[in-house]
Amino acid sequence: MVFSPLIGDIDIGGGDPVGAFGGGRGRARGGAGVTLAQLLEQIEPKNEAAEQETRRRWNACAKPLGSLGLLEDALCQIASVTGSVDIDLNKKALLIFCADNGVVAQGVTQTGSEVTAMVACGFAEGTTPVEWPGGRIVN
Repeated sequence: MVFSPLIGDIDIGGGDPVGAFGGGRGRARGGAGVTLAQLLEQIEPKNEAAEQETRRRWNACAKPLGSLGLLEDALCQIASVTGSVDIDLNKKALLIFCADNGVVAQGVTQTGSEVTAMVACGFAEGTTPVEWPGGRIVN
């Protein structure tokens, strides 16, 4: 279990892999021994009707069609994934991925795998700051 000051406890050893982030339609269920293939089988196709209705609603607003560009596209995509035109973005999460690619031997990186391990531990402990969208530094 890892504590994130932004979203609370996160079970990184199994449990509900998306539960910390609110889940939604077709919410994946996992636990000890659940494979990635089993989780992937639970993913439902996107909901075309929700995507089209969201696009229709945006087009009905008093503004030039498509004038909000990528924002409109992102909201339509969110509706298609969640299956709902009622989009709620209040619960947020910051996912941090650390990897040691083994590129030290090729001279591609300036730091060794021990630095990757220290940074990953710092994120898990909440002692390594990260930049949250909007420019805030959190840790």
